[in-house]
Amino acid sequence: MVVTRSTTTSRADLVKPHLDSFNYFVNFGLNDVVSSLRPVVVTLENSTEPLITYWIESISLGFPTNVDDSKDHRIFPSECREAGTSYCSILMLTVVWKFKGGAETSIQISAGDLPVMVMSDRCHLKGLKSGELVARHEESTELGGYFICKGNERIIRLLQVPRRHIAICLDRKAFRNRGLDYSNLGVSMRCVKDFTSHTVVLHYLKDGHATLRFSVRKQEYLIPIVLMLKCFIDTTDREIYELVTRNDENDRFTSDRIIAMLTQANENRILTQKQCLEHLGNLFSSSTLDYPDYLGPEEVARRLIHDHIFIHCSEGRQKFDLLVHMLHKLFAFASGRVQADNPDTLNFQEPLLGGFLYGSILKERIYRYLQQTRDSIERSVRKESKTKIDFSSSVFIRKHLDRKGAVTLPLEMFLRTGNIVSLSGLDLQQMSGFTIIAERLNFARFMCHFRSIHRGSFFVEMKTTSVRKLLPESWGFLCPVHTPDGTPCGLLNHLTSTCRVICDPEEFGWDQFITVLVELGLNLVTTWMIKTSITDIPVLLNGIFIGRVPRARSKDFVENLRGMKVTNLANIPNSLEITSLLPELAPNQFSEIVLSLDSDRFIRPVKSVKYDTIEWIGASEQTFLNIAMSDKEKQPWSTHIELSPLSMLSPLASMTPFSDFNQSPRNMYQCQMAKQTMGIPFHSFGHRTDNKYYRLETPQQPIVVNDAYKDLGFSDYPLGTNAVVCVIAYTGYDMEDAMIINKSSYERGFAHGSVCKSDRIEIVPDSEKRGDDGRKKYLSNKNPRTGQIVTSNLESDGLPRIGQILRRGDPLYCLADDVGAKATPYKSSETCTVAEIRTIGTQNTNIRADSRRMNPLKIGMKLRYRRNPMIGDKFSSRHGQKGTLSQLWPQESMPFTDSGMTPDILINPHAFPSRMTIGMFIESMAGKVGCLNGEYQDGTPFRFSDKRNSTAVDFFGSKLVKNGFNYYGSEPMYSGISGEIMEVDIFIGMVYYQRLRHMVADKSQVRSTGPIDKITRQPLKGRKMHGGIRFGEMERDSMLAHGTSYLLQDRLLNCSDHHIAIACKQCGSIISPIPTQSALDGYDPNIRSVPSNFRCQSCETSKFCCTITIPFVLRYLCNELAAMNIKLSLDIKETS
Repeated sequence: MVVTRSTTTSRADLVKPHLDSFNYFVNFGLNDVVSSLRPVVVTLENSTEPLITYWIESISLGFPTNVDDSKDHRIFPSECREAGTSYCSILMLTVVWKFKGGAETSIQISAGDLPVMVMSDRCHLKGLKSGELVARHEESTELGGYFICKGNERIIRLLQVPRRHIAICLDRKAFRNRGLDYSNLGVSMRCVKDFTSHTVVLHYLKDGHATLRFSVRKQEYLIPIVLMLKCFIDTTDREIYELVTRNDENDRFTSDRIIAMLTQANENRILTQKQCLEHLGNLFSSSTLDYPDYLGPEEVARRLIHDHIFIHCSEGRQKFDLLVHMLHKLFAFASGRVQADNPDTLNFQEPLLGGFLYGSILKERIYRYLQQTRDSIERSVRKESKTKIDFSSSVFIRKHLDRKGAVTLPLEMFLRTGNIVSLSGLDLQQMSGFTIIAERLNFARFMCHFRSIHRGSFFVEMKTTSVRKLLPESWGFLCPVHTPDGTPCGLLNHLTSTCRVICDPEEFGWDQFITVLVELGLNLVTTWMIKTSITDIPVLLNGIFIGRVPRARSKDFVENLRGMKVTNLANIPNSLEITSLLPELAPNQFSEIVLSLDSDRFIRPVKSVKYDTIEWIGASEQTFLNIAMSDKEKQPWSTHIELSPLSMLSPLASMTPFSDFNQSPRNMYQCQMAKQTMGIPFHSFGHRTDNKYYRLETPQQPIVVNDAYKDLGFSDYPLGTNAVVCVIAYTGYDMEDAMIINKSSYERGFAHGSVCKSDRIEIVPDSEKRGDDGRKKYLSNKNPRTGQIVTSNLESDGLPRIGQILRRGDPLYCLADDVGAKATPYKSSETCTVAEIRTIGTQNTNIRADSRRMNPLKIGMKLRYRRNPMIGDKFSSRHGQKGTLSQLWPQESMPFTDSGMTPDILINPHAFPSRMTIGMFIESMAGKVGCLNGEYQDGTPFRFSDKRNSTAVDFFGSKLVKNGFNYYGSEPMYSGISGEIMEVDIFIGMVYYQRLRHMVADKSQVRSTGPIDKITRQPLKGRKMHGGIRFGEMERDSMLAHGTSYLLQDRLLNCSDHHIAIACKQCGSIISPIPTQSALDGYDPNIRSVPSNFRCQSCETSKFCCTITIPFVLRYLCNELAAMNIKLSLDIKETS
């Protein structure tokens, strides 16, 4: 089936991988889970006859609904956000069971509430138009792609995992840990089927032998290769020898090793397939594999092979051929003919989608649910007499099956915490960090959560930098600019604008496709077994070995197949990935042709030179194609051309105007600062209950925009304000990245903002619960015993007025019971305004109704904090030029132009030479042109060339000249203080500025004394704990250099952990002196600071005891060293 895909990026494309993977799980994956689960058999002790057999016939997931008395039982996401609940629907299991050989009976079991993705096929918002979405308190352009758990929006983040169904040559020192004879060479393949993943590794031993490694419930097992080959099919030693050596008499390396392996296998007298299966089955117990006890060794081995070894192959012959192919690769690797693959490249990686991970966890939980039900039935049968149990009644089986939450509760905990609890490990390298909160600091941050992809927490702690490197294979798939600095640098990446993810297997006819390949020159497995050439190229389709192509026809085979894919002939999917590892293209790699139509793959569009049309290529095939950047750079050997240079950038990186003129680190900084900017995160402010969100009160659309900005609709969610920026050194307040803002611009509302925080107040319902003291609780501002008003600052219902200003100590709400009423004060030191109050858990929305009658479950209160710019707040342009506000300068003292215009912002010219953000200068010129002509300007990168008269400066400079301005945008300016003209041209123009969320009001920290640590007696750390600020060695040296030693003593000793200790001058110990009996019996606490009341245990005298002032942490250190048998002595001298 040919799927049409758009090459441009829209908002819907941002969340498409998340939605499509979850929809596939719901629509098809649940059936795959059912088909992969075997019936469970319950037997009596010492009996092989099945007593009860049951299995799951179907799984259905409905829509979120409630069971109240309302006419509309649908639940919408906004209701769950406001109530702090999860957006879930009921998961129903149809269980069929039969007693012995009786009739089959089916029953419906509710497995609990399963969280549903917003805007998926199981969400009530799917298909609603913009007006209907707004009526449901959502965004008019709601994207979805996230879950709602306990009122919080959470996303299953994309992770990079090893590519499925591709054999990778690995050189790892860790392979030696498997045994003394094991080398560091191996060939690995990750196999996937029906939401199950298992990795199989072939290890090369130093003596030439090879073993196959697989895992069962996190336990590794190593099996000889020949034993596994004979378990797959009924074969002979001669057939194995001929297939492995391919009748190559010159390859003594391979023939010597396969002969040694066959000889070793014959020494154990295990010859036939039946003997091999029984031998393999005897190595495992049924309890280890969780199989029924009555199974024989042969059946145990068959199930083991089916469940854990090459699970994507449905037949034993396919497993056999694939293992032979991997053995070829292993021997070629060990002999040095093939180099090791780099598993860190995108060629050997794929995205772990949320739908696949969700299905994997659900499948394991259902499997454990069935096994636990079996154990429960067997315990019940052992406890009670068999004759007393009515097995024919569904009541008995329902009693053991009906365990709500056993299946779905772990999935909700997975979404809430990001942690997985699994017995099998799900073939993952980590068990935590899978989900994150979908922060809506602004729309850019929210958008980037869906395009981000992480290598995993396992790699964060690795000391090597190889996993963080930017590799050329990632071109066009991972953005080289959009990665954070610091710890996650290189590990947290973002998909490019044109990168797409295949979320479900392509629909194609297997037999029809194989027929096409045969017509192109493929020799199937059945035809090459008898006669084959050692130079023939093996062909694999979705990890299954299907045949070989003659070396002479291999190039034509690949080109003709690619032509049929591009021109849509024979119904070949356009997402077919053709990786041609031919000797002339990859001389150091194993020669093979790998065809892939699997799901969970990266693809991107390029233009085919031969067919002059769009072709979708994958990450592994891109390496072996010759792709030109543009038509001008096309060479005779070029096979493809990039659609645009912007194909390498993420959506956010594409929105930086003129980014091709900037130094690369500055573009990286802008990607981070755009996600920290105050803006318009959403439009449904009145229905949002986020714990905290930022809002820019005076947002504007930038005058300089680009294609990505328009395609993604960021004009609906602006991130900053246009400002007249003057580049000048003025007053000295603009040094070291400081900036000056025009005070009049500030007073007109420049960059004004606010922070809203929501809180839920628990109100205990009369009909369900009582307070901790056993008394009923309700909202009221009246004392029930005296009838008097508790406080005049609250309304009669015990809540503040909308718009009321709250200061520290003001009553926030009042709760009453049968005894009295008590008002809870507002505790924050920052003044706020009551923005909204809503009831949660009741249909009565009248907030002013009688509190006893209304009886709400919770009260949601939103408080608004005014955050206008103040000295120390952080700003940034869209070019990584960040700075802090140093002064609000009066307009009459600001420099002005000939026309009398005063700038909004003054920045220092020294910010540009070293950072080389030329794009900001060009934006300033373009913004000036836009203001003069009254039209938006295009700032899309790579639109201008370096040729004379066609540069960006020429384009915008000529337009400035037409409007009567200087070619480069500079103007003469006059001093606002003296009124004299400044004898220099000053650069002035229009730049889009962003106000970042880093504000002094959130970070200012002042402390004299306060809470201390109980062990060290030093101040606690953290602003919320009223702690101190870390003062390290470099800070201490700086203070000493300024000659402020007494300030150090006051801060680091007197106001920190000042301690008077008793020490012995003779031995220098502070832990040897102990109090005498008279000191212990004294009631005066000051008596313990008198040296004569102490006696040194080491010197056995109190003659040398004295008092010294030390930091208490020194005593703590002495005690820790003493515990390690290390004595610390002080050199104590008396001073006058």
